Amino acid sequence: MNNIKKLRKFFRSFMIDGYLVPKNDEYFNEYVNQSSDRLKFISNFSGSAGWGVIIASNKLKSAVISDGRYQEQLKKEVSQKEFVILDGGLNKIIEFLNSHNHIKIIGVDTKLITINQFKLLESKLKIKNIKFMLTIKNLVDEIWNNKPIIPQHKIFD
Repeated sequence: MNNIKKLRKFFRSFMIDGYLVPKNDEYFNEYVNQSSDRLKFISNFSGSAGWGVIIASNKLKSAVISDGRYQEQLKKEVSQKEFVILDGGLNKIIEFLNSHNHIKIIGVDTKLITINQFKLLESKLKIKNIKFMLTIKNLVDEIWNNKPIIPQHKIFD
């Protein structure tokens, strides 16, 4: 079973209609360690900037969103059977979510989104009555069985 299907099954226990997967890690680095590259794990996208919007329904495509620098790379790396590829940022996430009437609750890991990003999403999605379920556990991590170990390095001068 592929990763997106595993994640979708996991959504049922949280009663969510979708989940946001940013490329950044909890330190908001653009270039993330293998063990923090949740977007690559879910979508196979290896670029340094982007978001995944994973939809719970198997009948609908999820989305991978990144800026213009990565559009060709997205087409090569990401399955277009499972994902819609979009050019943009938070506004594309809003547009994508607002285009799906059945989406009412979106999950997001509180460690991977800034307060300003959250406030923007919340204010724009409130119009369609889309709410957030904030999680302290990352749902991608919950299904990532062979997750790479975070490298440990000694401090040096």
